[in-house]
Amino acid sequence: MTDVLCRACPRPVTDEFLCQSCWMDLANDLRDVGGMLVDERGHDLPSLVSELDDAVARRTRRGKVETGVVTGKPERPLPVDLRAAEALDRLRNTLGTWVRVLCEDRGVTVDVDDDVAEMARWLLRHEHTVRQTEAADELADDVGRAVSAARRAIDSPASRVYVGDCGGQHGDGSLCWEPLYADSRYAVARCRSCGTSWPAMDRWEHHLEQIRRQRRADIHEHDLNPRTMARALTALGVPIDESTIRRYARLGFIEVAGRDRHNRKLYSTKAVLSVFLESRLATA
Repeated sequence: MTDVLCRACPRPVTDEFLCQSCWMDLANDLRDVGGMLVDERGHDLPSLVSELDDAVARRTRRGKVETGVVTGKPERPLPVDLRAAEALDRLRNTLGTWVRVLCEDRGVTVDVDDDVAEMARWLLRHEHTVRQTEAADELADDVGRAVSAARRAIDSPASRVYVGDCGGQHGDGSLCWEPLYADSRYAVARCRSCGTSWPAMDRWEHHLEQIRRQRRADIHEHDLNPRTMARALTALGVPIDESTIRRYARLGFIEVAGRDRHNRKLYSTKAVLSVFLESRLATA
């Protein structure tokens, strides 16, 4: 087979249906699922499956701070995160289906357990088989969509998030400073004290402005390494951890802005803050 194009893109291929570039994209997703990625220091990153398991059981920081819907009285959250559970099931079904398809096409018995991470690693080991199947583009698309849904379930949980203080007025004209929360599905925050409704992004920007005024050094304009940035922002009321910033970089949401004298990667605080809010206000 010569002078043909990749089934997933316009790049030329020789004796396969999936080009090297498209395979690398697929392989990166599979490594994430299988727990085979490392950070810039060579430390193992948690697998996407383990993060989904934590999200399902609400063992993440996000799960610990979730609150009820604004109805006048708090509601107890469900003991499991259904969104993460659905994403995990979708990953299992997608990978399991394609493992069976490839084995049937080859006339061999499925030799991998019904374990999401193991199935991802199995597909990685069988690069030649994956790239030479005529439905390689469908496989790559199905896996990519399932992985993206899983990442959204982790990074954009359907929960209420703090976006600053209200700043509206009570009926007597006094200012309201009630903590303001936005439902991640609607991106509108309604104060439970005075009833004022705010665009969540506007209140978040106002909150960041207050943070900047409280600091002589305007951290909003600084490029920092993930650990320093996480500590600084958390101290200023923005609850973000180092692993979240590294995940943003790994997923391509933020770009490297430079390196410090220890050759550590630096990222724009402004870019991180933008993704931090958008990831929580994304529509499900």
